[in-house]
Amino acid sequence: MKGFNIELPKKSIESVAKQKGLDLNIESSIAHLDMSNAMLALLAKQAKGETIVVQLQETDALTLTEEQRKAIGHHVVYDIVIESAGESIRDLGKKKNNDCFAIYTKSR
Repeated sequence: MKGFNIELPKKSIESVAKQKGLDLNIESSIAHLDMSNAMLALLAKQAKGETIVVQLQETDALTLTEEQRKAIGHHVVYDIVIESAGESIRDLGKKKNNDCFAIYTKSR
């Protein structure tokens, strides 16, 4: 299975979150992960450790509901996990600007 883990210093995320209009874009050979400024502020607020770990791992489509599988068709499915100090950060807010997008990059 494909994926990546990246550790981000909490202080760096806090710094970016204070600068309105700045987002975080992570690129790898398999995906682009974009996090809005508002989402970064939420992550920094909830992080209990010195780092925030973002994990993007390919996962089995059977973990999805039937409706979700219909929507994605035959595309690859990724699980995004965000943690700090070994605890998952799950509350990403309900506002429209608290976005996190993962865009699959087709292998060449």
